[in-house]
Parts: sequence; C-alpha cells; structure tokens
Amino acid sequence: MNWKTCFLPLLLAAAVLGSVTAFADGEPVGTAKQDEVLTEDTTDGWVENTYTDKQGITYELKDNTITVTDGSKAKGEIIIPATIEKGGISYPVTSVGDIAFENCGALESVTFSGDVGSIGNTAFENCWQLVSVTFSGDVGGIGLGAFVNCTALKNVTFPGNVGSIGDSAFGFCDALENVTFSGNVGSIRDYAFVNCTALETVTFSGNVDSIWNHAFYRCHALENVTFSGNVGSIGDLAFQHCTALTTIYVPASTTEDTIDMIRKALEIGGLKDVQIERREPEQPSDPATDPSTPSVPSTGTTGSASTAVQQLEAAERPDPMDVEATERYNFWMDVKSDLRAAGDGRTVRVYVPADYTNMPASVMETIRTLGKEITIDLRWNGQRLIITPQTALQRPARKAFWTFDALCEVYAR
Repeated sequence: MNWKTCFLPLLLAAAVLGSVTAFADGEPVGTAKQDEVLTEDTTDGWVENTYTDKQGITYELKDNTITVTDGSKAKGEIIIPATIEKGGISYPVTSVGDIAFENCGALESVTFSGDVGSIGNTAFENCWQLVSVTFSGDVGGIGLGAFVNCTALKNVTFPGNVGSIGDSAFGFCDALENVTFSGNVGSIRDYAFVNCTALETVTFSGNVDSIWNHAFYRCHALENVTFSGNVGSIGDLAFQHCTALTTIYVPASTTEDTIDMIRKALEIGGLKDVQIERREPEQPSDPATDPSTPSVPSTGTTGSASTAVQQLEAAERPDPMDVEATERYNFWMDVKSDLRAAGDGRTVRVYVPADYTNMPASVMETIRTLGKEITIDLRWNGQRLIITPQTALQRPARKAFWTFDALCEVYAR
C-alpha cells in the first residue's frame, strides 16, 4: 500500500502543520555505542554555518540553534549530539529537518543525546533497516510521516514529555511491538500509529491531553492500553479495527465522565466488549527488607502477564532529568525488546556495561512470561550466567532490582 496516496492528501489538509549490545546465537541483533555523544566539540567541518560530522551528517546553525538537515549518507548506528561547538560556543541541536534521513536504507540505529524540539515531516520515512530509536529527554513534536514505513522498528520509549505525535508519524511500522510514554503527552494525532500491525501494548505513564481520531487505526495486535494519569479526550474511532484489544487500564481516581468518554470512543469503533479497569499501579518492594516475592509462574504471554511487566516498568522508570538512569532504563527496555523479537528456541546474548550494578525485575518477568523457549546468555563484569525459561519459571519473581550476585545465587546452574 502506498501510504502517501491513501493518507497524505487527507492528512496534509487536516494537519496544523532500542539499542543494546545483544546477540542471538552469536549473531548481532542490534548494537549501540555506549559512549553516547553529548557534545560535538570541534571546529573542523564547519563551512560558514554548515557543519558535517564524521558520521556524514550535515547540520545548519541558525538563530543560535542547530538543525540536522541531511543524513542521507548515514549508515549503521548514529548519534545526534546534544550540542555542537563552533568558535568556542556550544549550540544546542534542537531539531531534525524535513526529509533529512528519508529513504536512508543503511541506517540501523539513532540515538538523540539531548532534548529534541522537533522532528520534521517524513524525516526518517522508508528507513527500512532502522531497528532502534532512542530518546534521552523531552520531544517537542514529531512531524507528519516522520517514521512512516520504518518496517524494522521494534519499540519506542519516550523518557520525557512529548508535545505531539504527528499524523501517520509511525504509520506502517509493522514490526513495532511496544510504545511507552514516560512523561506527559500533548497529542497523538490522526493515524499516528496506523497499521502498526504488531503493536501489542501502549503505556502512558503521565497525563495525556488528547488522542485524535484513528490514532491507532488497524493496530490488529493491540491487546491493552494503560493510562496512569489523566486523559483529556479520545477521538471517535481512535482504536477502530484494534480487534485484539481487551482492556483499557485507568487510575483508580478516574472520574465517571472520563470512563464514559473512553467507552464512547470504543463503542463507536465497534469495540463494545473492551473492559475499562480502574487500578492502582503496583509498587516494587524494598529489596533491603523484602528481596523477593513468590508469585504464580506464568507459561504464556497473557494479558495479566503483560500487565505485570508494565507495572514493574512503571515503577522502575527514572526521573527523565537523570540522564544516566534514563540511559540504563532504555538499555534494559531494548534487552526486553530483543527477547520478545527472538525466535522460539533461540539464545539471546547480552553484554551488560561494566558500570551497571543491577538489572530491573521487569527483565526477568519478561523471560518468565514470554511463552517461548528463549534463553538469555548474560555477560556481566567478566562473568557469565545462562538463564533458561525452565529455571526462570521455577524460581520466585523479584519485585525490585537484581544484582549479578543475586542472580547467580538464584539461577546459577
């Protein structure tokens, strides 16, 4: 399907305008540099107000801010720095221009080191090998079709606040499985996630002002949506043809008016049987006083199992202003994504950076509830630990964080 032919004329008229070092059976699944570039500290490469870095990416300085203007030569893993220096002054990199990386077929991973003011229209369209996009701070806006047809993209996590997700911004990303918004969200616009046919879970940890019509249109695998904050409005048909949707989770404090608004949007979209459940988020135990909590093992990826992982992730989520903690959180989010993406019977090898002291409980819960024979080969501080689904299911789940020593004590064979 040509999305531009089908959707772009309508959208233009309406518009106001994850990576870890992991291997499966010895083959790279996705890799990322651990030394993220926060500042590009060089005067080399400047021609007047245009700068080209060693990655082949071109930037333009205007009005004391820098925009990425051309990434057509980029390949593999790239890092967009938070600032670039010129003449002894550091200028913030605030935006990615329209079509900057469009049709960049060799691009595999993008990491934004700082806040992003805007990502332009079709900026990453048809980057069909793009597996991971990592945000480190707030995102002002993502333009129309910015990541449309990025068919290898598996999960997206926004650690900070998001102003808007534009029309068809992630449309036809048919490998996308999970989307997590850790901060507040302004708007999810028309067809923002249209035809993301592998999308299973969407999590909003902050407030959401508005979800527009057809925002998740034809997300056939979407099973549940979690709101942990206030929801301003949900447009008619926002979840139309989300035929697997079973549950919308909302805070216990949600008003009846909000419940009615959500129910109306679901019913208009033909989803009369979807349950709307009030609940309080589960908090992790203090590892100093309650290091582990037994739980009933799960043998498959059910709605309740998926919810358990989401609850743990919500509790583990760091302050978006803590860059180091957010980087580690995103690392483990990408580990979980690689575990979900691995084929049945595969082994996923994970190299944990030496300065990481613990592993979130949600990683182990993911292994326990995958419903697939996935083995994790953990390489950490020069040591190795192999955890199979069988051993994971036979051990109690931990509702806090795992150190490597604690993992070895429980899971070493």
